[in-house]
Amino acid sequence: MLLVSVLLIYWLFCFPSCVQARTTFQPDATNTVIFPPFVKILWLSALSNAFIGVLMLVVPVEITGDNTHNNLSISVLMYPLAWALQHFVVEGVACMLLQKGCGVGAARAAFKWALSWALVTVLMQGGYSASEHTTAVALQAAWNALLLAFFLVLWLAPQDLLYRRPACVPYAKFWFFFRVVSLLCFLAAESKTPGLEDVGSCGYVFLPLLGFSILQPLVCYRTLLEDSL
Repeated sequence: MLLVSVLLIYWLFCFPSCVQARTTFQPDATNTVIFPPFVKILWLSALSNAFIGVLMLVVPVEITGDNTHNNLSISVLMYPLAWALQHFVVEGVACMLLQKGCGVGAARAAFKWALSWALVTVLMQGGYSASEHTTAVALQAAWNALLLAFFLVLWLAPQDLLYRRPACVPYAKFWFFFRVVSLLCFLAAESKTPGLEDVGSCGYVFLPLLGFSILQPLVCYRTLLEDSL
């Protein structure tokens, strides 16, 4: 995750013309490859992923919520914050695509919804990290269920009932299936069933965790690019 974040930051900093390649005819914001506000989202995505990458190196923590690691008090504070920052971006992009424009009003509305979800994430992930096993599993499953419902609605709801921009549908579809895989791996890891527990733990590391670090910046960039064209 840290390596991917460093590469993204390097790309944004050293090759801004690739992110905002202007035409030679009308050099206004409407002709950039990605709208300037969206570039800020890419920066926020890169920095939030870098933060959690550094955190994982400095404060390693078990996947389960009932660990007794010496750094538990630190992880209870820092990991929920890191998750909140990441999901402020992921769900914030979805909230932005629910707006009927890209102006200040739309940005403020998306910010309020994304910030509200980030606060929910802090509370639920903090409870997950600090709770005994059964409560921790229930909190994590409930958090994933909320995300599943959110992205399922964005994916399948009729357009006349729920307005969203065209880029929102494939974005929601991707994150819905990602959350399905994440939840299945998590439940398998927490099942306490010999064999299945090991498969779930391994799958959780290589699919949701590693997959998120690689795919999230790419999906975010591709979605913002599609919405800017």
